[in-house]
Amino acid sequence: MEAVNNAEKLDSRWYARFEAVVFEDYEQFNDNKENRDEQENRFLAGEIVNPTFDYPELESFNIDEREEILIDLKNDVLELEQNETVKKIYRTKINETLATLRMLRAAKNGDDRKFSRYADFIYGKPEGADVNYIIQHVKELIEVNEAIEDKEVQHAVERLKNIFGEIESTIDDGVDKSVLPKGEKKGDLVENIEEAVTAFGAALADLKADDWSVVVDNEKGISSFSVNQEHKIVRVPSEDELKKRLSQKED
Repeated sequence: MEAVNNAEKLDSRWYARFEAVVFEDYEQFNDNKENRDEQENRFLAGEIVNPTFDYPELESFNIDEREEILIDLKNDVLELEQNETVKKIYRTKINETLATLRMLRAAKNGDDRKFSRYADFIYGKPEGADVNYIIQHVKELIEVNEAIEDKEVQHAVERLKNIFGEIESTIDDGVDKSVLPKGEKKGDLVENIEEAVTAFGAALADLKADDWSVVVDNEKGISSFSVNQEHKIVRVPSEDELKKRLSQKED
């Protein structure tokens, strides 16, 4: 939200206050790795239907304080800002951030209805064609995996059959896989943590993002690479999680 021309930052009086409370919502849903592994194993074994997760990050997240700061900032912008474009941008962004905070509060309180309403406002509802594509893709996965003689796979196949078997799409113009981008290969896959950290470090250097850092996760058990704009961190999975990803690629 800062002006492109560094000589004139139209929102310089507001940006620091907003930056101080900005956050990544998905980071608050990082659960306890041991609990997640236990719930996954019990689910795959057919012992439970709905896994139960805990969110320690969400429990300690200062929702009320951030909400109060954002409301004060919004009131000041609307009252004192003379530039209508800056005022409009900040009003929209603050409203989105407030909605995200309230979504997190609903999750913390176990209020599924409010969580769904705020999630729809923030992210929107999926288009019918997109839902149709997912349904067709899942049905294809069921068909491909039906012949695999593995207890966990067959358990998953039967559950998906029960859920998706009777669902019929009412949309004729679903997404054709042939129109989806194929992606572009950029060199070989990294084979270890050192290569991953070096690759991200080089990319950050190219971007002159000197205030960013690369952190290897050895506690939360993340399985994917992620970017945290709040703390300016690139998170890299642990060596074990990276090996799992590489083995899946080979399969």
